[in-house]
Amino acid sequence: MHLVCLALAFSPILPVTVVAPRCAAPRAGLLDNIVVGLSDSVSGAFGGKAMGKVMGYSKDDRLARASHILLSFDAYPEGSSPDSEAMANGLKAKIEGGDFTFEFAAEKFSACQSAERGGDLGEFKRGAMVPAFDEAVFKVVEDEPLGTILGPVKTQFGHHLIKVVQRGEP
Repeated sequence: MHLVCLALAFSPILPVTVVAPRCAAPRAGLLDNIVVGLSDSVSGAFGGKAMGKVMGYSKDDRLARASHILLSFDAYPEGSSPDSEAMANGLKAKIEGGDFTFEFAAEKFSACQSAERGGDLGEFKRGAMVPAFDEAVFKVVEDEPLGTILGPVKTQFGHHLIKVVQRGEP
């Protein structure tokens, strides 16, 4: 525990004054102390709003099950045609038009390993995916039934088409 305290005390993000008291006399588990210390430090540095979303995710224990098609930026060099967003829009139109099933398109075009399973990512908790993907999956939109093709959703990996199969209630 002392090594963790020292590592945290010398972290450029966490001031010693925030972490040291929590490490010296832990109120709960070490992980709780680290999360609270991070929250205090980051929130203080950024006006109290930076950790709000992250801390909100930790209280949201909903699960979802989704499939996706990833059109990677790596597959289409910058400035090339078609780019990943254009490809995603084209595939979405083909799926919605009935030319392809979502699973077929995932198997043939997705750059993700989940392509072998028709894009199925399985079940996951809120906060387990990158923020833009997570927001799309867990956002409840009136009159938008489960199974609707969402996207393209841009993340650092590329553009995703997402099909939410199951989502817990907020």
